[in-house]
Amino acid sequence: MPSDAAILNLQSWNYHSRSNKPESIMMEELLRTHDPVIISKVVFLLEENNISYLLSDQNMNSLYAGIPMIYQRIMVDAEQLETARSILRQEQLGDELSEK
Repeated sequence: MPSDAAILNLQSWNYHSRSNKPESIMMEELLRTHDPVIISKVVFLLEENNISYLLSDQNMNSLYAGIPMIYQRIMVDAEQLETARSILRQEQLGDELSEK
């Protein structure tokens, strides 16, 4: 399992999906950033393309906004990771992607 991957119990997280998925799903990190504009654009693109995602560490980033070590992360369904990465590259957001 990749180090940035997680198996999540979706009932306890703010998970966004338009499909009926099982209660647990393998998620991998798509990107991490401090920039709320990038987060907003990526969330819009994922929703527009029906890609399941989880916005992680949003509250920690707000609480400790001055600490540069706390990032917001967007996790996506492992099965949709390459599709999501491709969409971000098409929108010139490839530099924001987490390393594989």
